[in-house]
Amino acid sequence: MKMPHLFYKRRKGFAHAAYLSILLTLSVLTDLRPVYAMPQTAADTVTFAIPDTITGAPADTVSIPLLLKRNGATLISLGAVLKATNGLLSFVDFTPGPIIPGQLFEVNPIAPDSIRLAFINFGDGPISQDGVLASFRFRISPSANASAVSELRLSELSASNADFNAVVAQGISGKVTVQPLTSIEEDALRFPKDFALSQNYPNPFNPKTIIKYGIPRRAAVRIEIFDMLGKRVRILIDGIHEAGTYEVEFEAKGLSSGLYVYKLTAPGVVATRKMVLIK
Repeated sequence: MKMPHLFYKRRKGFAHAAYLSILLTLSVLTDLRPVYAMPQTAADTVTFAIPDTITGAPADTVSIPLLLKRNGATLISLGAVLKATNGLLSFVDFTPGPIIPGQLFEVNPIAPDSIRLAFINFGDGPISQDGVLASFRFRISPSANASAVSELRLSELSASNADFNAVVAQGISGKVTVQPLTSIEEDALRFPKDFALSQNYPNPFNPKTIIKYGIPRRAAVRIEIFDMLGKRVRILIDGIHEAGTYEVEFEAKGLSSGLYVYKLTAPGVVATRKMVLIK
């Protein structure tokens, strides 16, 4: 399945085309080294590391920091592949870390649970600090079992220094552990207080995605899909629902790549969200 390239660039007027830019504002990223200790390594070795203490409940979106220790090396390029195992996580988006000095930082989702990342210096300077290289957001499957574990495996690591020489790159994989829902959270999922329409996942998607919605009382509910011209292209749901939380799968068969709007309509309520189809 062909997935989109996501590019980050701070430099205005930079002449590199980007297929898609999905940048969400996360919590302010600070130096996390005191929290996630990096191991000591030999000189001329670059270390990528992911914490193994990340937890979240089913349907949560978790933030996964990728940490970098240079051991004195000044880096003009680097690359890695990150894969989440066991089918528990789906990639959502990312935010570059504070040590990225302004050049091109590329993230290419190669599967719903896997991404390839790369940094290249195009003139603004190399990476010359240790810390958070990037923070990736992954969504935990709503059907994940309590205590299930998804390993976050790093592979295909590479790096080069200011002399254009390759340096040894090693990775320390991490993991996400699924926590059980509390009884209060379970009740909230079963009996929502308000009508709710969640962001689809994965997003971008090809060709299928899941839309989750909540109904606080018995009501007639309709969910429709529209293109950006306002033309309705699909009716997903149209009927009476009892109170509860629901999911519906949308398969974009026969539709072109682009931005689409999905709308939930119920008595006194209209809610909309956007999603991106990439083929």
